Amino acid sequence: MKQLGICQGIKVRGNINRVLEMIEGGAGDNAISGHFKDEGVNISSQFVRGVRLEIDEFSRKAVSKKSTQKAIKAINGDKSSDAVDGCII
Repeated sequence: MKQLGICQGIKVRGNINRVLEMIEGGAGDNAISGHFKDEGVNISSQFVRGVRLEIDEFSRKAVSKKSTQKAIKAINGDKSSDAVDGCII
Protein backbone atom coordinates (compact mmCIF):
# COMPACT_ATOMS: atom_id res chain seq x y z
CA MET A 1 0.00 0.00 0.00
CA LYS A 2 1.22 3.45 -0.81
CA GLN A 3 0.78 6.69 1.05
CA LEU A 4 -2.40 8.66 0.54
CA GLY A 5 -2.28 11.59 -1.84
CA ILE A 6 -3.87 14.94 -1.06
CA CYS A 7 -7.19 14.13 -2.74
CA GLN A 8 -7.38 10.70 -1.09
CA GLY A 9 -6.58 12.24 2.30
CA ILE A 10 -9.37 14.77 1.91
CA LYS A 11 -11.83 12.01 0.97
CA VAL A 12 -10.75 9.84 3.92
CA ARG A 13 -11.16 12.72 6.36
CA GLY A 14 -14.55 13.61 4.90
CA ASN A 15 -15.78 10.01 5.01
CA ILE A 16 -14.58 9.61 8.60
CA ASN A 17 -16.56 12.73 9.45
CA ARG A 18 -19.65 11.27 7.73
CA VAL A 19 -19.25 8.05 9.72
CA LEU A 20 -18.98 10.05 12.95
CA GLU A 21 -22.05 12.12 12.03
CA MET A 22 -24.04 8.95 11.44
CA ILE A 23 -22.84 7.49 14.75
CA GLU A 24 -23.87 10.69 16.55
CA GLY A 25 -27.21 10.44 14.74
CA GLY A 26 -27.79 7.01 16.26
CA ALA A 27 -27.02 4.80 13.27
CA GLY A 28 -25.49 1.40 13.97
CA ASP A 29 -22.36 -0.03 12.40
CA ASN A 30 -24.26 -2.19 9.89
CA ALA A 31 -26.54 0.66 8.85
CA ILE A 32 -23.56 2.97 8.31
CA SER A 33 -21.70 0.33 6.32
CA GLY A 34 -24.83 -0.28 4.24
CA HIS A 35 -25.28 3.42 3.51
CA PHE A 36 -21.68 3.76 2.37
CA LYS A 37 -22.07 0.67 0.16
CA ASP A 38 -25.20 2.26 -1.35
CA GLU A 39 -23.02 5.27 -2.15
CA GLY A 40 -20.33 3.12 -3.79
CA VAL A 41 -17.85 2.98 -0.86
CA ASN A 42 -17.44 -0.67 0.14
CA ILE A 43 -16.56 -0.50 3.84
CA SER A 44 -17.34 -3.16 6.40
CA SER A 45 -19.21 -2.84 9.66
CA GLN A 46 -15.93 -3.85 11.35
CA PHE A 47 -14.25 -0.78 9.86
CA VAL A 48 -17.08 1.42 11.13
CA ARG A 49 -16.76 -0.20 14.56
CA GLY A 50 -13.03 0.52 14.54
CA VAL A 51 -13.68 4.18 13.74
CA ARG A 52 -16.30 4.39 16.49
CA LEU A 53 -14.13 2.76 19.14
CA GLU A 54 -10.66 4.03 18.23
CA ILE A 55 -10.95 7.48 16.63
CA ASP A 56 -10.30 9.39 19.85
CA GLU A 57 -7.09 7.49 20.54
CA PHE A 58 -6.03 7.48 16.88
CA SER A 59 -6.34 11.28 16.68
CA ARG A 60 -4.61 11.90 20.03
CA LYS A 61 -1.05 11.89 18.69
CA ALA A 62 0.75 11.73 15.36
CA VAL A 63 3.27 8.89 15.18
CA SER A 64 6.51 10.10 13.61
CA LYS A 65 7.72 8.79 10.29
CA LYS A 66 11.13 8.20 11.88
CA SER A 67 9.70 5.86 14.52
CA THR A 68 7.66 4.02 11.89
CA GLN A 69 10.73 3.48 9.70
CA LYS A 70 12.65 2.22 12.74
CA ALA A 71 9.83 -0.25 13.51
CA ILE A 72 9.79 -1.50 9.90
CA LYS A 73 13.54 -2.12 10.00
CA ALA A 74 13.19 -3.98 13.31
CA ILE A 75 10.34 -6.11 11.96
CA ASN A 76 12.25 -6.94 8.78
CA GLY A 77 15.30 -7.79 10.87
CA ASP A 78 13.19 -10.13 13.00
CA LYS A 79 12.01 -11.95 9.87
CA SER A 80 15.53 -12.69 8.74
CA SER A 81 16.54 -13.91 12.21
CA ASP A 82 13.74 -16.52 12.03
CA ALA A 83 15.57 -18.30 9.23
CA VAL A 84 17.30 -21.57 10.09
CA ASP A 85 19.30 -23.29 7.34
CA GLY A 86 17.61 -21.01 4.79
CA CYS A 87 14.11 -21.87 5.97
CA ILE A 88 11.69 -19.54 7.71
CA ILE A 89 10.26 -21.09 10.85
